[in-house]
Amino acid sequence: MMEPWVWWVGSGLVMLAAEMLLPGVFLFWIGAAAIGAGLAVLWLGWAFPAACVAFLVLLAAGVGFSWSRKRVKPPVNNPGDGLVGRHVLLIEDGPAGARVRLGDSEWPARLLAPAEPGTGLMVVAVENTTLVVGAPRA
Repeated sequence: MMEPWVWWVGSGLVMLAAEMLLPGVFLFWIGAAAIGAGLAVLWLGWAFPAACVAFLVLLAAGVGFSWSRKRVKPPVNNPGDGLVGRHVLLIEDGPAGARVRLGDSEWPARLLAPAEPGTGLMVVAVENTTLVVGAPRA
């Protein structure tokens, strides 16, 4: 009959091999936890219940580590991407609102401070399709 640690390590290696064939990362942590539990049985002589607790603790630690390293991706097609920090030219500031020129197009704008037409300003934020503009940084 095989030793219990061989079953733990063997099942962990099977999980790691399956991880290479299947997408995702979850089988990696199961395999690593099983190998860790098997090594605890081998080196420390733990019984099956203690090995199961070690497996669960290692699995929780691995998944927690993975989640802590997960990057938050910015939303796709955010209207402010590429516009904040760009320089614009104030075309008009009338009762209907301000308009600025950015590249070859005109945009509605909200001024943070009063400015005269022809003044160069900088986009500091985007609210829907309205550019929030202020004085350029020196």
